[in-house]
Amino acid sequence: MSAKENILRYKPKRYKRPMDLSIALPSLMILAPLMALIALMIKLWSKGPIIYSQDRIGANYKLFKMLKFRTMYLNADELVNDDSLEDIYDENSDDESSDEINQIVPEKTTTLIGNNGEVFEHQHLEDKPTKSFRKFKNDPRITKIGKILRRTSLDELPQLWNVITGDLSIIGNRPLPIYEAEKLLVDDCVGRFMAPAGLTGLWQVMRKKKKYNGVEARIRLDIKYADEYSFWYDLKILFLTPFSLLQEKNS
Repeated sequence: MSAKENILRYKPKRYKRPMDLSIALPSLMILAPLMALIALMIKLWSKGPIIYSQDRIGANYKLFKMLKFRTMYLNADELVNDDSLEDIYDENSDDESSDEINQIVPEKTTTLIGNNGEVFEHQHLEDKPTKSFRKFKNDPRITKIGKILRRTSLDELPQLWNVITGDLSIIGNRPLPIYEAEKLLVDDCVGRFMAPAGLTGLWQVMRKKKKYNGVEARIRLDIKYADEYSFWYDLKILFLTPFSLLQEKNS
């Protein structure tokens, strides 16, 4: 059986959907005033939409739009032409995670599973505007409110709606950008897509431990979660998530 056929056979466990809705719906109602305040601040601080969507790959290799509060200026690309800005990635290097993935799995052409059926990835990427992955210290593209939202992870709050619509689960493997996900559709790595995509997950609560640093460790943990997840396993990860966030902010 091919890697792709394995993915398409995956179905979430029965407890997942009730658990997700029982957490996401009350959270969305409780956090609605805070989200309204954030939306107002984003609108007052800079022109543009309040919500930003990104193409991500989730469970069953499904393509969906992951929501975030916008943290960048509309003219972000125009703000990075200054040669005095220090690019964290030099012109001869790629994104670190992508470079590590390239060493782990071979490059190959894949097919995305979208809401309207199968989509050839190369065609999807050709139809999308090219995006820069340049990253800067003191990035001028990020608004002041955006820096606060990113530092506190509040920019992720709209993803509660992704949970309600079923694209995300509260606990699962984080959905990946297409350029990363397409490299993992091979037999050794495909297991990480045979689990729900989540707001938080096993790797998020374990990554501060040295032995879990790096992309290879993340893939191993994602596959471990897909193989072993259960109601009690999810409760443990949910309990540990706030502590991992506090460690990250204090490190």
